[in-house]
Amino acid sequence: MIVAMGYIGADGTIREGYNVASSSWNAVSRLYEITLTGIDYTSGGYVTLVTVTGLWGYGICSSYSDNLAVTIISSTGNSSVSSFSFMVLECPD
Repeated sequence: MIVAMGYIGADGTIREGYNVASSSWNAVSRLYEITLTGIDYTSGGYVTLVTVTGLWGYGICSSYSDNLAVTIISSTGNSSVSSFSFMVLECPD
């Protein structure tokens, strides 16, 4: 079951969202921090899909202070800034 999904701009703003409370770009850690509505996110508790839309690359998901953290890796292998979409699915018991 889908518990959250959205489209995040390269600057960290929420462009579209379902159960997305907030989103921001963390320049120090070079990742996007996404707070989901009513969900304490853990990377082991959910299946998360990320599609990078602003450049050729891929997204890595992790948890960061009970939030979803997304790091974008460019084709050169470096952490990068880009827009992306994501979907969080609940793991079955």
